[in-house]
Amino acid sequence: MFEANAPAMRSHDHSHYHPPMLTRLFLLAALATLPACSLFSHAREPSIDAASNYTGPAVEFDSSSRTHIARITCPTPGWSASHDLTREGWPSHEVFITLVPPPADAINAQVLTTILVDTEVRAASPCRVYIRRADQAPDSIASGSYALAASAEPAPAR
Repeated sequence: MFEANAPAMRSHDHSHYHPPMLTRLFLLAALATLPACSLFSHAREPSIDAASNYTGPAVEFDSSSRTHIARITCPTPGWSASHDLTREGWPSHEVFITLVPPPADAINAQVLTTILVDTEVRAASPCRVYIRRADQAPDSIASGSYALAASAEPAPAR
Protein backbone atom coordinates (compact mmCIF):
# COMPACT_ATOMS: atom_id res chain seq x y z
CA MET A 1 0.00 0.00 0.00
CA PHE A 2 2.69 2.49 0.88
CA GLU A 3 5.52 3.03 -1.47
CA ALA A 4 8.98 3.35 -0.12
CA ASN A 5 9.74 6.39 -2.25
CA ALA A 6 6.53 8.33 -1.38
CA PRO A 7 7.10 11.74 0.22
CA ALA A 8 6.69 11.80 3.96
CA MET A 9 3.56 13.37 5.42
CA ARG A 10 4.35 16.80 6.82
CA SER A 11 2.53 18.57 9.57
CA HIS A 12 2.01 22.22 8.87
CA ASP A 13 3.31 24.74 11.32
CA HIS A 14 0.64 27.52 11.60
CA SER A 15 2.57 29.72 13.98
CA HIS A 16 3.73 31.89 11.09
CA TYR A 17 0.47 31.79 9.11
CA HIS A 18 -0.25 34.82 6.94
CA PRO A 19 -3.62 35.31 5.25
CA PRO A 20 -3.59 34.71 1.52
CA MET A 21 -2.85 37.70 -0.67
CA LEU A 22 -6.45 37.85 -1.92
CA THR A 23 -7.80 38.20 1.62
CA ARG A 24 -5.36 41.01 2.38
CA LEU A 25 -6.32 42.83 -0.82
CA PHE A 26 -10.01 42.48 0.04
CA LEU A 27 -9.47 43.96 3.52
CA LEU A 28 -7.47 46.88 2.11
CA ALA A 29 -10.14 47.58 -0.52
CA ALA A 30 -12.87 47.49 2.13
CA LEU A 31 -10.99 49.93 4.33
CA ALA A 32 -10.31 52.23 1.39
CA THR A 33 -14.02 52.45 0.47
CA LEU A 34 -15.26 53.41 3.93
CA PRO A 35 -14.56 57.14 3.47
CA ALA A 36 -16.23 57.03 0.05
CA CYS A 37 -19.34 55.39 1.55
CA SER A 38 -19.48 58.09 4.19
CA LEU A 39 -19.30 60.81 1.54
CA PHE A 40 -21.96 59.05 -0.54
CA SER A 41 -24.41 58.92 2.36
CA HIS A 42 -24.02 62.67 2.92
CA ALA A 43 -24.33 63.38 -0.80
CA ARG A 44 -27.79 61.73 -0.81
CA GLU A 45 -29.14 64.18 1.77
CA PRO A 46 -31.86 66.11 -0.09
CA SER A 47 -31.42 69.82 -0.76
CA ILE A 48 -34.57 71.91 -0.26
CA ASP A 49 -34.87 75.25 -2.02
CA ALA A 50 -37.20 77.12 0.34
CA ALA A 51 -37.10 80.27 -1.81
CA SER A 52 -38.54 78.68 -4.95
CA ASN A 53 -42.17 77.84 -5.60
CA TYR A 54 -43.16 74.50 -7.08
CA THR A 55 -44.41 75.02 -10.63
CA GLY A 56 -44.80 71.42 -11.83
CA PRO A 57 -47.80 69.16 -12.29
CA ALA A 58 -50.53 69.36 -9.65
CA VAL A 59 -50.14 67.22 -6.52
CA GLU A 60 -53.06 66.10 -4.36
CA PHE A 61 -53.40 63.43 -1.69
CA ASP A 62 -55.56 60.37 -1.34
CA SER A 63 -55.54 59.59 2.38
CA SER A 64 -58.39 57.09 2.37
CA SER A 65 -56.10 54.07 2.77
CA ARG A 66 -53.48 53.23 5.39
CA THR A 67 -50.92 55.69 3.95
CA HIS A 68 -50.99 59.04 2.14
CA ILE A 69 -50.86 58.50 -1.63
CA ALA A 70 -49.54 61.43 -3.68
CA ARG A 71 -51.58 61.87 -6.88
CA ILE A 72 -49.50 63.74 -9.46
CA THR A 73 -51.53 64.90 -12.48
CA CYS A 74 -49.25 65.28 -15.52
CA PRO A 75 -50.23 67.06 -18.76
CA THR A 76 -49.19 64.17 -21.03
CA PRO A 77 -48.27 60.49 -20.83
CA GLY A 78 -44.58 59.64 -20.53
CA TRP A 79 -43.84 61.31 -17.20
CA SER A 80 -42.18 59.20 -14.52
CA ALA A 81 -41.83 59.66 -10.78
CA SER A 82 -39.39 58.07 -8.38
CA HIS A 83 -39.88 58.04 -4.64
CA ASP A 84 -36.42 59.07 -3.45
CA LEU A 85 -36.80 59.23 0.32
CA THR A 86 -39.27 59.44 3.19
CA ARG A 87 -37.97 60.79 6.45
CA GLU A 88 -39.59 61.50 9.75
CA GLY A 89 -39.67 65.13 10.69
CA TRP A 90 -41.35 67.60 12.93
CA PRO A 91 -44.05 68.82 12.61
CA SER A 92 -44.62 66.45 9.67
CA HIS A 93 -42.96 63.68 7.69
CA GLU A 94 -41.11 64.72 4.54
CA VAL A 95 -41.35 62.83 1.25
CA PHE A 96 -38.95 63.50 -1.63
CA ILE A 97 -39.92 62.68 -5.22
CA THR A 98 -38.07 63.17 -8.51
CA LEU A 99 -40.31 63.88 -11.49
CA VAL A 100 -39.00 63.33 -15.04
CA PRO A 101 -40.96 64.59 -18.07
CA PRO A 102 -40.96 62.71 -21.37
CA PRO A 103 -38.20 63.56 -23.85
CA ALA A 104 -38.71 66.90 -25.58
CA ASP A 105 -38.91 65.25 -29.00
CA ALA A 106 -41.48 62.64 -27.93
CA ILE A 107 -44.89 62.76 -29.56
CA ASN A 108 -47.52 62.53 -26.82
CA ALA A 109 -51.27 62.98 -26.75
CA GLN A 110 -52.50 65.93 -24.74
CA VAL A 111 -54.18 63.72 -22.15
CA LEU A 112 -53.99 64.21 -18.41
CA THR A 113 -52.18 61.29 -16.79
CA THR A 114 -52.10 60.53 -13.08
CA ILE A 115 -49.08 59.04 -11.34
CA LEU A 116 -49.65 57.54 -7.88
CA VAL A 117 -46.77 57.54 -5.39
CA ASP A 118 -47.13 55.84 -2.02
CA THR A 119 -45.48 58.18 0.49
CA GLU A 120 -45.13 55.42 3.11
CA VAL A 121 -46.44 57.93 5.67
CA ARG A 122 -49.40 56.77 7.76
CA ALA A 123 -52.57 58.63 6.88
CA ALA A 124 -52.95 59.56 10.56
CA SER A 125 -49.73 61.64 10.36
CA PRO A 126 -49.11 64.97 8.61
CA CYS A 127 -47.01 64.82 5.45
CA ARG A 128 -45.18 67.23 3.13
CA VAL A 129 -44.14 66.29 -0.40
CA TYR A 130 -41.10 67.90 -1.98
CA ILE A 131 -40.55 67.45 -5.72
CA ARG A 132 -37.60 68.13 -7.96
CA ARG A 133 -37.84 68.03 -11.71
CA ALA A 134 -35.11 66.38 -13.72
CA ASP A 135 -34.34 66.03 -17.40
CA GLN A 136 -33.75 62.73 -19.14
CA ALA A 137 -29.97 63.07 -18.68
CA PRO A 138 -28.66 60.78 -15.88
CA ASP A 139 -26.58 63.64 -14.39
CA SER A 140 -29.71 65.78 -14.10
CA ILE A 141 -31.51 63.12 -12.10
CA ALA A 142 -28.74 62.95 -9.51
CA SER A 143 -28.71 66.69 -8.85
CA GLY A 144 -31.19 69.46 -8.22
CA SER A 145 -33.08 70.92 -5.30
CA TYR A 146 -36.53 69.98 -4.12
CA ALA A 147 -39.42 72.44 -3.69
CA LEU A 148 -42.47 72.02 -1.49
CA ALA A 149 -45.27 70.78 -3.75
CA ALA A 150 -48.08 69.82 -1.35
CA SER A 151 -48.98 69.10 2.27
CA ALA A 152 -51.41 66.62 3.76
CA GLU A 153 -53.07 66.91 7.13
CA PRO A 154 -53.72 63.82 9.23
CA ALA A 155 -56.74 61.90 8.00
CA PRO A 156 -59.61 61.62 10.49
CA ALA A 157 -59.75 58.36 12.42
CA ARG A 158 -62.18 55.85 10.98
